[in-house]
Amino acid sequence: MKQLKTLPRALAVLTLWASLATLVPAAFGMEHPNEAVGFAARGLQSLAIDHVSTYNGGLTISVPVGPFFQLIYNSHVWSTTENLGFTEAYLNRRNNAGVGWRASLGKLYAPNSWYGNESPSWVYVGPDGSSHNFYQDAHYGEADGDDNVWYTRDGSNLRIKNLYGSYGWRMIEFPDGSQHVYSEVPGWAHNFELREMKDRFGNATTIGYTYGASGWLGDQTWTVTDPHGRVHYVHLVPQWNALPRVTSIDYQTVGGQRAVYQFVYRTEKRWRSKRDNYPYNNDLMWLDLLTKVIYPDGSELRMLNPNGTARYYDLIGNLYDLPGVIAGLELPTGGQLEWDFTDYLFMDADDPVHPAQGTGVAERRMIRADGTLESTVTYNQTWTAPETWPAVATQTDIVYPGGHCSRHFFWQQPWLSTIGWLGWDHGLGYQKN
Repeated sequence: MKQLKTLPRALAVLTLWASLATLVPAAFGMEHPNEAVGFAARGLQSLAIDHVSTYNGGLTISVPVGPFFQLIYNSHVWSTTENLGFTEAYLNRRNNAGVGWRASLGKLYAPNSWYGNESPSWVYVGPDGSSHNFYQDAHYGEADGDDNVWYTRDGSNLRIKNLYGSYGWRMIEFPDGSQHVYSEVPGWAHNFELREMKDRFGNATTIGYTYGASGWLGDQTWTVTDPHGRVHYVHLVPQWNALPRVTSIDYQTVGGQRAVYQFVYRTEKRWRSKRDNYPYNNDLMWLDLLTKVIYPDGSELRMLNPNGTARYYDLIGNLYDLPGVIAGLELPTGGQLEWDFTDYLFMDADDPVHPAQGTGVAERRMIRADGTLESTVTYNQTWTAPETWPAVATQTDIVYPGGHCSRHFFWQQPWLSTIGWLGWDHGLGYQKN
């Protein structure tokens, strides 16, 4: 195989990533690397609208839905927790467009909030789903003396401030000078919603919220007013065991005309992640699965099988986290993308919450509108346990169309220190001894 000196660049749609980066800097969050999602995942490799982590095999899909929102998919749809000595698996509660999908301008979670953040830290979740924890000091052991300002330590260089001397108002400052203001939802302690996005020149986008009779977890409408006075709406309805799901994004365009993106779902039964051994959970559960995004011109992004069922996997063999993961999609042009998945192996460390076995991409296929195969990319992860303990060396080989290959090395250590996850080298062209 030929060795690539540079990786293939993404298609023109990666200009979307450039726009997203203005909202969320590309940075590594404090979440466990085995489970990291979004553009913060280790060794991200981009092809078109899909991006694969060369470390954990996680699939991220970015789809534009108008000028403000990106529809983001992450294949790590399951989370786990310890419950009465058992491992309990549940769907990622931060998604708001069906299993794995998210349309957001960013979300702030208070410490120990019951829905989306079980840690003792403030956590910012970017539009791509990546997590960024805040700490009272920018660097471990270097106190800044200001209890009202907290910092990330993951390279994102975010800062959060207490506004107006009130717990209920917080402002996140980004390295480009932009500021996002959050306020606590009345009657819903520890739940914060984005209220304003402002640059250093005073250009501001404001967001208002209208809730139905069921409150924050029921019907709701976001009203987004941009710096030009145009008013846009996001409509949501309740979904089981997650944030309310988006049903439409309605933009004001030239001359006051409306451009509406519609979201269509199917509720289908799938196996729960097989990591779950909690005795009071059912093996099967109902999942809300996004099957269509209908664009203003009537074209569609489709996640449907030919028989009309949702194009998402159920349990196959020992791929424990495969149920509910996307299998393929059809673009508005008629072309298709398909993904096969396999096991990715990690350090065990006797930690069932951050397991030694994960589900990642094995093969990605691009199919023309006429049904013929355009290209195939394969991913093969291998790992070895060196003589020194505790550590594991892994590598991921990617074979592109034409036989070109790139190789990515990683060095794993399993524990969390006071400054972050230790030993996680990523995307480096060397093998550690």
